[in-house]
Amino acid sequence: MPNRVRAAALGLAVLTCLAPRPAAAQGSVWTRKHLFGDWGGVRTDLARRGVALGA
Repeated sequence: MPNRVRAAALGLAVLTCLAPRPAAAQGSVWTRKHLFGDWGGVRTDLARRGVALGA
């Protein structure tokens, strides 16, 4: 059983290292249109469907 836990932990560590890095934020916090960006296109897709997110 301990070997399975170690193998799972090692597998998760390897997958974490292989994950793509998030894109760097564009511009200053004070000049961005949205604080957290476009969420990989999700915000734009929601806007096309009529869901507007704002504060």
